[in-house]
Amino acid sequence: MRLTNLTAAYLFADGHVICLREKIVKLAGKRTTTLEYAELFEHWTKARLRFEGRIVLHRHHAAAFLKLAKLATEIRATEPALSNGSDNTRNRGLRYGSLSFELDGDVVDIPIFSDGTDLGGYHSSICSNGYTYQPRNVETWAESTENGTATHWCSHTIWEMHPLAPFDSVAA
Repeated sequence: MRLTNLTAAYLFADGHVICLREKIVKLAGKRTTTLEYAELFEHWTKARLRFEGRIVLHRHHAAAFLKLAKLATEIRATEPALSNGSDNTRNRGLRYGSLSFELDGDVVDIPIFSDGTDLGGYHSSICSNGYTYQPRNVETWAESTENGTATHWCSHTIWEMHPLAPFDSVAA
């Protein structure tokens, strides 16, 4: 799978991924238009997924996070909470959460700090870290694809669906 032209990617707890892409299409003369579309993959990773809902991977970080997910043996996400942080973060009222990728014994841990503002199912982020954890946005492959008959996901046209995509270079 190409990891170019990504505007966002959604990694769901059942292992499927929805990639949102854009492509600039040249029209007559010097005019162009931007085509936005979705590409769906039923099984993106063999990693054990230890989170609920979905993780939204933002534009400039999406490709790197998807590569980590492909190589990971376990992916964990924790919702920002006061109890997860240190004494310093608790004293300042900051909630700490993280996104972790376990890679053959090593762990890549990406923190998120929140002031606790609820933005409709997820917490606001104080610093930009390339992802948003949305534990209450639960969706299965069957729901995303409407059992293979969907033509759109949210407002994006579904360009391609990849059911049961083969795993390549993934840790067992």
